[in-house]
Amino acid sequence: MEVLKRLKGRAPLMHLKNLRRGPEIPRFDAMAIPPGEHKEVGSGSIDFVAVLHQEGETGVEHYFVEQDSQREDPVESLEQSYRYLRSLQV
Repeated sequence: MEVLKRLKGRAPLMHLKNLRRGPEIPRFDAMAIPPGEHKEVGSGSIDFVAVLHQEGETGVEHYFVEQDSQREDPVESLEQSYRYLRSLQV
């Protein structure tokens, strides 16, 4: 988030994705993340309430859910992420 704050207004779009909770997983090498490590928004290791509360400081205007891989049905996976985001009070 600090990078987005420094670049305020230059990154109006942000992908939201999540990783499972547990041992450290390489965060910046998408090819190094094994299948099944991605989780739905709100059910993994990222605090999305904190992320979304900073939108005024970062200049992000639009968010997109990105689900790279999952063990469940992909449509149900996106619906779960959508329901979580709709439930937030931000």
